[in-house]
Parts: sequence; C-alpha cells; structure tokens
Amino acid sequence: MSRPVTVVVVNSLSYTGTTWLNLVLGSHPRTFTIGPPDRVYNLLKQQTIDQPVDACRVHGPECEFWQGFCDRYQATENYFIQLAEYAKRDVLVINNPIPNGAGLELEHPSIVLKPIQFIRDGRAVAASYRRKHPNESFFDGVKNWLTPPLHAFPFDKDDPDTLCLRYEDVLMNQLAAVEEVGQFIGVEYGSDALRFWEQPHHITAGNAGTIMMIKLTQ
Repeated sequence: MSRPVTVVVVNSLSYTGTTWLNLVLGSHPRTFTIGPPDRVYNLLKQQTIDQPVDACRVHGPECEFWQGFCDRYQATENYFIQLAEYAKRDVLVINNPIPNGAGLELEHPSIVLKPIQFIRDGRAVAASYRRKHPNESFFDGVKNWLTPPLHAFPFDKDDPDTLCLRYEDVLMNQLAAVEEVGQFIGVEYGSDALRFWEQPHHITAGNAGTIMMIKLTQ
C-alpha cells in the first residue's frame, strides 16, 4: 500500500464487550475488523489448505473473502500488510493477538500500532463467566479465572500512546466513545457505525449473540 497500515489492537478480558467494539470500529469504509487474528494466521502456517477456509463466523466455510485471501497469501510477506491490501482498507481492527503467533507480525515498519485497553467491571465479567460455566462456583470463577489476569491487566489513562476505555463509560455515551476512538486512530466515525449489523463483516471469532445480529440482517 502507498501509505502505512494502522492496526488497532484491542486488549481485553473475555466477556468485556470486545466483539461489539470490534464490529463498531470495523463499520467504516477505511476499516476492516478481523477480531482475534490467530485463527486465520494459524491456517496460513499449515503446509496446505486443502478444504474450505472455515474462518468467518458470519458466513462460515462459504466466506469468499477469507478463501480469496488465503489463496493469495504469500508466506514471505507480512500477514497484516497483505490483509489490508486485499481488503482495500488502511485500518485493521484486531483483538488479543497471541504474542508468539500473529503478534510477531505487528513489528513492521509500515504498521502503525494503536493499542486500546478495554476493561469492564469485574462483577459483571464474573457474572457473565458464571452464566457460561454453571457447574463452577462463583467464588472459584472469581478466584481462579478472573482475579489473576485482572490484577495483571495494564490500564493507565495517562499513557499518551494507549487509549484506555471502560465498558460502562462506553455504553453511557456510545457515539462519544466511538468518536474518541476515531480521534485516537485517525478515523472519522458517525452514528451509522453503531449500526454495525448493516455493514459487511468477516470477523473470525467473538460473541455468538452479537455476530448473530449480522447473520439475521444479512
């Protein structure tokens, strides 16, 4: 591409609203949402892809976008740069890349990283976890699953290079929050981005209920 590729990296815990944020940020003519980037990345690292590429959570194995990209992918070139070129977008939105996986390809002179730390009240996160794991006690879920990563999660609102967002603040004024993200990544969002289900998406993983809104519409 003639200009650098901006990669927005959303770092978060599970059950934080990350899928919704990804899809909203991907609802702009300049942006493309991947979601977790390692699903496709791992497929590409296989010797051969001899079956339909089951990467898209919206369209499944019939997704022409991911099949087309995988057919054109060159192992000697940067994963994210190639994806931006194929999607004809200059901003990619991903979340929680594996450091020794797709995260390795983020270090590239033509990639501008825009990290976002996205956090939610631990009580709500624990409640969501409990609903998905009814056989585990609430106490054990908080102690063993939530507390260790939450205590280690970096969240410094004074860091000029990272945008820190709280889920509850975003929901209070969604348009203002999206506009704030837009200023941080250099994209001018409007209220239409909040209607993410009206836009084409090929997200690779995420909350099934949020993704179902796209399926039902499209």
